Amino acid sequence: MKFEFRLLGDVAVLAEGHPIELGGTRQRSVLALLILQRDHPVATERLADRLWPDDQPLTATKTIQVYVSRIRRALGPHADRLSSSATGYRLAVADDELDAARFERGLRRAREALEGGSAEAALAGLEESLAEWSGPALGDLAGEQFAHREAERLEELRLQAFEELFELRIAAGAGRQAIGELRRLLADQPGRERLWRLLMLALYADGRQGEALQAYQDARRYLAEELGLDPGQELRDVEGVILAQEAPQPRQTLVTGAADAGVESVTIPTQATREAERVARRTRRVVTTLRADIVQTPDDNLDPEILEALDARALEIVRRAVERHGGTIDRADHDGVTAVFGLTVAREDDALRAVRAALELKDDETVILRVGVSTGEVLARPGDGGESRLTGAPLQQATSLAGRAARGEVLVAPETERLVRAVATTEPVPLDDSASSATAARVLALANPETIAPRPTTRFVGRETELAALLLAFEQVVTTGRPGLATVVGAPGVGKSRLVAEAFARIDDRANILRSRCLPYGDGITYWPVRELVLGGTGIAPGEPRDVGLTKLTAVLSGMHQADIVRSGIAAVVGLADDPISGEEIDWAARRFFEALARERPLVLVVDDLQWAEPALADLLEHVLDLGRGSILLVTIARPEVDEVRPDWFGRPGLLVRLDALEDADAAHLLDQLAPALPDGRLRTRVLGMAEGNPLFVEQFVAYAYDEASTGRPGLGYHSRDDLSIPPTIEALLAARLDRLPDIERRLLERASVIGRTFWSGALGELLSNEEVRYLPRLLAQLARRDLIRTDRSDFADDEAYRFRHLLIRDAAYASLPKRERAELHELFAGWLGRRSQAKTGEYDLIVAYHLEQAYAYRTELGHDPANARRLADRAVELLSPAGQAALERGDPHAAVNLLRRAANLASPGRRRTESLIALRSALRMAGEREASDAVDAEVVGLLADQPDQGLEYLRWVNEAPFLEWSEAFKKANRSRL
Repeated sequence: MKFEFRLLGDVAVLAEGHPIELGGTRQRSVLALLILQRDHPVATERLADRLWPDDQPLTATKTIQVYVSRIRRALGPHADRLSSSATGYRLAVADDELDAARFERGLRRAREALEGGSAEAALAGLEESLAEWSGPALGDLAGEQFAHREAERLEELRLQAFEELFELRIAAGAGRQAIGELRRLLADQPGRERLWRLLMLALYADGRQGEALQAYQDARRYLAEELGLDPGQELRDVEGVILAQEAPQPRQTLVTGAADAGVESVTIPTQATREAERVARRTRRVVTTLRADIVQTPDDNLDPEILEALDARALEIVRRAVERHGGTIDRADHDGVTAVFGLTVAREDDALRAVRAALELKDDETVILRVGVSTGEVLARPGDGGESRLTGAPLQQATSLAGRAARGEVLVAPETERLVRAVATTEPVPLDDSASSATAARVLALANPETIAPRPTTRFVGRETELAALLLAFEQVVTTGRPGLATVVGAPGVGKSRLVAEAFARIDDRANILRSRCLPYGDGITYWPVRELVLGGTGIAPGEPRDVGLTKLTAVLSGMHQADIVRSGIAAVVGLADDPISGEEIDWAARRFFEALARERPLVLVVDDLQWAEPALADLLEHVLDLGRGSILLVTIARPEVDEVRPDWFGRPGLLVRLDALEDADAAHLLDQLAPALPDGRLRTRVLGMAEGNPLFVEQFVAYAYDEASTGRPGLGYHSRDDLSIPPTIEALLAARLDRLPDIERRLLERASVIGRTFWSGALGELLSNEEVRYLPRLLAQLARRDLIRTDRSDFADDEAYRFRHLLIRDAAYASLPKRERAELHELFAGWLGRRSQAKTGEYDLIVAYHLEQAYAYRTELGHDPANARRLADRAVELLSPAGQAALERGDPHAAVNLLRRAANLASPGRRRTESLIALRSALRMAGEREASDAVDAEVVGLLADQPDQGLEYLRWVNEAPFLEWSEAFKKANRSRL
């Protein structure tokens, strides 16, 4: 029989997974004492001293014998585990049978793994060890005096394990998941400086510098007021790092245990270090740049120290606004400050963050600034001292806009204006006094978050099955009178929010439907969705006077038991009261408030963007689901990465709708609504092909094309099949999605993007480092779980194939690679595929040639390694020319023209290029492209003038064809040479 003994929670014994009845507190205490001394004899006197430390009864020995007898009876056939001797008792418990022993062994192994350099194994070990806990150590016996010391020891180890786990998660880019738990731990352990340090690092890594600095102030205040201490050096160092907008030191010490544990300290990289490493390699990024020029005082005789103080104050004001919105300071000088949004981590709202920061600066009356904001691609590369150096038009354009702005004015470039158009009020501003049509935009205001709501502009298409499922979930809640959960998950833009809006618009007259969403950043965002739901449920308007808001809240709670307590809790959440309130009180008050709303008619609570939810909010929602009463349907909308924030969310009972792309016919119907004048043809096919059924992508392609037409550029109807631009809104969305990945996963996707839409794991092994290859299967599985790739049919039986979930994901990953790196990777893959496909004679030659072409083109464009570039081009010609001739022979002149033109463009000057052009001429003639053929003739004439021998050979070939007039012209032009 399999036994399990538990001390990490209530004391328990399980036999084959089923708990054994252990009796009352004293009997359980005897068992706990024997477990703690497992496999060692415990004297009866010692047991009595521990059980009755103050007033031991005369019958202590007899009572202990009775307890032991009952424990043996509970153990049944295995009663011999508890043996007795003349002096006491011994309980046989193996290490594998005791949760505390497993926990300590796992913790020790995790530390050893980390010391050996395997952070991933350490992370897995810590998570597995902490999973042993089900509550406070010796939970039901924690009040017994004998349990105090052991419980404290185990709890200290548990805290250390949590700290080490959070340190590793921050290093792995998952620090956001730790923020809520760190805050909960600090509520119980506010004097533990290491927890404060980890909270600061997690907030800082998540782009919430303001909150990180506030955490430092909270720690400093507690240490000073309660303990009479100043913050330790580590806390002060982290504060300095945040204030200076630096990455923490390249490696942070991980304290692995108490001083007497005998385990050496080891180190791990922090999340900020990972971000620094991302910039420490060359990378192309789309960023938004903010330039704030300081408007100097007209007093020419101002004291230089006063001027220095004014500059410092202006820099501090800009720094705080930029940090608050997730940007970083790139440079500062006497004239102003340049900040960048999206440098280390791209976010889909980087442009909006920059504009919000700019408007904050505009409204600050303590300094006068002129601000310019521009969005575009930059090359980020390491600079002196490790700082990032940027090259790209957005820096110059932002500086130019700031120079043109009036005092206290914010000007944004056209690309930035496109990205914030949905929430910004702007007016056009000509960039100069000439007749040029180039314009910027003056930002007048931004909409408040409460007022931003998507407005459907097209009829809803498709999704009938998913609509029916959501409506059925609502009917079930109405029937049972109990809370229910429906979760809609899918990639950005796939139509999750629109589906939910459409579903519940159909029952709007039967239910009270309240909508909210989680915010990606900002102060006080934890309970923001609760605030939105409360405002919607009470009719309180944002900014309404407190007394009016409280009156409306009181009316909703009228007649409810403990209404005053509920009102106090809800008032604190929505800002109608300043009284501090715990998370548990908020959970209870919110649940009771929602129950009050559900008394009148069924209640639907919509929480969008759950992937950005803080753990405390997710706990509140679970509290409502688990303990709520009434017909309440909670509808959560999330991206696939919600699984990282709340891994157990998908496992909860309820409806789970995984939303995929629209069917082809539905996507075409949507395009018909958006662009009714677009005829059938290659461009229409191109739009639908690039959007791949994603409704947002269809809408954005059309909107972007119309934007271009409105500014005098070619509109949708004038685009060719090949020059259809990807809208910046989609670029920002996909770049942000990729940047949220751990660096090793992003690097894998970047290398896969070089291979193409479909790629092989074996090829990735050629393009990744040996260390990365070790984790390749796990990384591929993780990316598939994130819905970024999926398995595909492989042309190589012994190699697995994968496919990017969306072509635009592949394009976004490829766009982030510097051109020099692209060249190297294309060359490496061409070599791999050439070797891999030797048995498939000629089948993959054109793919190999394409990658050689790309490597050559990038090397030539950059002027890098011209000798190797020529070698690559020659290899490509050797593959393209025979393929072109074969196409000509099989009667496919158009394919032949394509292949032979590429060969001619790559061929080196001289005989090879001439031969390529001669072959291309034949293909053009056969394809009926006479003008292009004549142009090739003219080029050949020039080449043959310097190659008389080859000219005579070509003339013989031409004389066999019906183009004698060209022959005569060539003879006359080159008579002296021929």
